[in-house]
Order: sequence, then C-alpha cells, then structure tokens
Amino acid sequence: MSDARDIGRHGDGPSPPRTGRAFVVAARWLLAAACAAAIPLAFGALALPARLGAFAALSFLLANALWQHLPLAPACLAAFAASALFAVVVVALVDVGGASDAGNLIFYLCFAALGAALARLALKAIDRTARRRL
Repeated sequence: MSDARDIGRHGDGPSPPRTGRAFVVAARWLLAAACAAAIPLAFGALALPARLGAFAALSFLLANALWQHLPLAPACLAAFAASALFAVVVVALVDVGGASDAGNLIFYLCFAALGAALARLALKAIDRTARRRL
C-alpha cells in the first residue's frame, strides 16, 4: 500500500477504505460542487473581478478533488477543461443584466487556467512537504 494515497496523491494500488479518507474526499468534492453551484446563481450580482476569481477558485477546487483519483498533472488539466467548459455554458445560459457576457469569456478561461496552474504549484508543494514528514 502506498503512503502517497493517504496524503492525496494517486497511489499504485487500492488502499483499504477508511472513514477519515472518505470524509476528506467527500469534503473536497463538496467544496468544488458548492463553488460550481454558486457561480451561476450569483453570476449577475458579481462584479467582473469576483467572477474571474470564481472561475479560478472552481478550477483550483476541482484540481484538488480530482487529485484524489488522478496524478497531479492530469488532475489539473481535467480541472481546467471542466472549468473552461463550465464557463462557456454559464456565459451561454446566464444573461447578465440583459447584455451578453461573451466578451469576457476569454478572461474567464484565462483565470480557469490560472487556478489550475496555482493548484499544481500548491498541491505539489503540499505533497512534497507531506512526503518529508513520512
């Protein structure tokens, strides 16, 4: 059994189910889902900088949740792809004050990429620190 699995990285083999780990995995997915649900609900009420930050946060949280099941680099790429697709859907479906927000879509995509890149850096540092403690 790999100790890396206990700290959030994809391990070489299955580890026995543990209540603590299951809680951590569920909490990470719950945070990502809450962020995804909040974006379209509050989209019209948020200023542009807050919307940009929301897509960066969604990408970061998705990468963190996916890291429980995938190696870090693919988790970050998948998080960016999901956040980018979500941005396209939200812009297409949510009408902000009667005006289209499609002009800002490129910025949402850039901030989704920024969130995934920051997740890669932060989670890699966390993994490195946790490995030193083992």
